[in-house]
Amino acid sequence: MEIREIDWKPIPRAQFYAWMIFYGVLVVYLARHLRQLTLLDDAHLPIHEAGHLLFSARGKNGNRRLRAGTAKWRSGAGKSATGKVGTP
Repeated sequence: MEIREIDWKPIPRAQFYAWMIFYGVLVVYLARHLRQLTLLDDAHLPIHEAGHLLFSARGKNGNRRLRAGTAKWRSGAGKSATGKVGTP
């Protein structure tokens, strides 16, 4: 499996600070609700567990092919000239 190089681009300073504030608020919120389930947990758990079913149903080799296909889809490979996946 080949690991592709990512071209990192700088982001605007305002966007950087907005993300830092968001993550700071998120960390404080999660720290205050440490022993409770949060909406983040409620959304993450079903998606995470569904991934186990999806990736384990195909067996060892099917699992590799499915993960490779998912990686290609996320990287934008397979897009046509129109920018849509799967259309000529």
